Amino acid sequence: MIILYHLEHGSFVQTQVDGDQTVLPENTVWVDLISPTREEEHAVEKWLDIEVPTRDEMQEIEASSRLYVDDSGALVMTMAVLDRPTSDEPEAPSITFILGASQLLTVRYAD
Repeated sequence: MIILYHLEHGSFVQTQVDGDQTVLPENTVWVDLISPTREEEHAVEKWLDIEVPTRDEMQEIEASSRLYVDDSGALVMTMAVLDRPTSDEPEAPSITFILGASQLLTVRYAD
């Protein structure tokens, strides 16, 4: 799922889109990928001209490599978060934040 947050008349507006959209809407400041399909990852890579990490890549990152600047100059941070802490099976999925020149991208596999 791709959720876009953009400015409209001074307020943030949330829009859910599919990977078939060819152009990133004007004034988009945050792209939130939630359990993305490969097609959605490709769409975002095209829109933002960056490489979206896969779920496996996010989980395999060592602690010393969780914060870096990529080749395009974007700041990249991956961190584990606690999900479902009160359940019998809590999880610690990773979330990646990529701060580019004019947009924030989050990639996550948990709400």
